[in-house]
Amino acid sequence: MIHLANIDTHHSMDVDGQQPRGYFMEHILRAHSRSTHDGQDENDIDVWAVAFQPTLPVLRSAQDTKKDLDQEEASDSDESESEDNDDEDEEEKRRAQRRTRRIAKEMEGRQKRSSGIVATCGGNTVCLIDCRAGRVVNKYSHVFEEEFMCMAWTTLDHGVEDDNHGMDQSTTQDVNNRRDLSNILAAAGRMGSIKLINPVQNTCYKYLHGHTATILRLRFSLTNPRWLFSASVDGTARLWDIGSLANYESEACCLAKFVSPDDSSVTAIGVCEKYLIIGTEKGLMAQYNLFDLEDEIEKNRTASSTRAATLTVEPERIYPPSGEWHESAVDEILYIPYFSARSYASIKSGMRDHTTKGKMNGSDSIKSRGAGRGRGRGRGRGGRASTPNERKQGRADNVTDEVDGEFVFASRENCQGEIIVWDASRSTETDAALKTILEWSISESWTKFSLAENIVATSAGLSWDKRRQNVLIAGSGDGKVVLFDLGLKPKKTQDGNIVASKPSLVLSHPDSTELFRDVAVSQDLSIIVAGDWSNRVFIWNFEE
Repeated sequence: MIHLANIDTHHSMDVDGQQPRGYFMEHILRAHSRSTHDGQDENDIDVWAVAFQPTLPVLRSAQDTKKDLDQEEASDSDESESEDNDDEDEEEKRRAQRRTRRIAKEMEGRQKRSSGIVATCGGNTVCLIDCRAGRVVNKYSHVFEEEFMCMAWTTLDHGVEDDNHGMDQSTTQDVNNRRDLSNILAAAGRMGSIKLINPVQNTCYKYLHGHTATILRLRFSLTNPRWLFSASVDGTARLWDIGSLANYESEACCLAKFVSPDDSSVTAIGVCEKYLIIGTEKGLMAQYNLFDLEDEIEKNRTASSTRAATLTVEPERIYPPSGEWHESAVDEILYIPYFSARSYASIKSGMRDHTTKGKMNGSDSIKSRGAGRGRGRGRGRGGRASTPNERKQGRADNVTDEVDGEFVFASRENCQGEIIVWDASRSTETDAALKTILEWSISESWTKFSLAENIVATSAGLSWDKRRQNVLIAGSGDGKVVLFDLGLKPKKTQDGNIVASKPSLVLSHPDSTELFRDVAVSQDLSIIVAGDWSNRVFIWNFEE
């Protein structure tokens, strides 16, 4: 991994203003130009979102493929003996579910990687940019009235099966057990519908309708590649099953609706394995239990002979607007899976890489819950006291969460000059279980940040640190990109308050002076891409 404290090259500036180092600006593109109308200038187009396309894990060994197929055949045999009266549709549904679970399991155990292709959206277009060549390789355009504001990637199996499990003998031999996977890009914005785009074909193959106003955020589930969460100005968040590539017309549907408790726009969503957390325009955050929701969705599907009705889901915990949490519109909520050895993702993976254990400095302290935030705000200030029933329920939740591990999120409001990093499994409505605080400038609403998570050394020639890193990357209002090493131990005052950490590295360039709406980073930290509100995409590369 790139050790942020030791970068020493030519084009980025460290926080002390010393010799420029590490990253250099390689490309500046104006990718979202379109015909102007009503006096609008091309420079007025916001680049709202930036996201790297995943690298497809397409090759599997013949032994692994045979093992999975044998296990499925055994499962099919067992189920046929116990459920002789099931019809063919039910059998096909079970096979599809097993296939989805298998793919999710494979993806879960594989290190996340990103390609050199990044998607950007602004105006009525979505662009795919080759970061190394510095050129647009594909562009999808919608009707002029659309303005794309959010995107999310997923990877789907084509899901075509036959007696030879979707591959005839010759095909199996020719491709050496290659799995037929495709990256799919979901994009949405002002028109309130979600477009599912196949970037290879450059076509929108499916629309998802349900929201009645602008969609601000999209995120895919970490456990099911078909599940998509959306957040809208209409005051709801929704969970969608986008369906398989083979049967999306019949399978795609809205599974659940999460209504904003304060009836305001849902401006941010954070998703982990267990929780969905939404943020609203009034500064409220609400937490929903996805473990429970999966059971409810399955019951709902089983009970319905046709397409199941959309579930309405109530929050299990509410973090009200207060000095302890947020007091204005919540811009962004981001899950940090491998924050410490006690994180759910680390526990579930069995800590496969032993270099992680005990080397995530500063990650395990939760002693100063809500202790002033380094800004003079006191613990629990601004929130009402919890009732005895709520405290009793909170204790029960914490017992369960102790078994599951930590679920750490970073969140920010637009009128607050900091990002707070906190543990959802131990926080209450009046008490934030803070991990650390990151200093960030107060800026325009609807800005986002990104994460390079649990980084492992994969790029030759870079300066790597021995421990794993989680690096949070954010854009500023004056055209800078700031990087925070989340493994660094936070500083505290004498009375135990956490002091906001300054960035480990700041990237700047004379041509970059406008607000960055979004930033994206490759998983090896070698490429950083940012989009500003003047229709420009900036690409930094790391150079020795």
